[in-house]
Amino acid sequence: MATALPRLLAQAGLEDVDLMCIPGRVGRNGNADALTQLTLEQLGPAMVHQGLVAQQDLTDCRELLASGSYTGLAFLTLSTWGRRPHP
Repeated sequence: MATALPRLLAQAGLEDVDLMCIPGRVGRNGNADALTQLTLEQLGPAMVHQGLVAQQDLTDCRELLASGSYTGLAFLTLSTWGRRPHP
C-alpha cells in the first residue's frame, strides 16, 4: 500500500507528489534499535509460545542486538506528500 500512495495522491488531484524512503538501520543505537528491542520484548513470548521461534534463538537475537556488533536493515519508513493546485 505504501508504494501506491504517490499514485493515490496524484489521483486525488495533488501536484508535486513525491516520496521519501528512510531506512531503519539497526546497530547504530538509534530508533531502529529501540523499536526492534521493544518488538522482540512484546512479541517474542507469543512467537515462542506459537512455536515460531525457539526461546534460545530469541535470547541470542536480543543479545546480538544489545552487543552493538550487528548491523542490519530493520524496516523502511515511507513518507509521501503533495500540494493542492493553486486555483
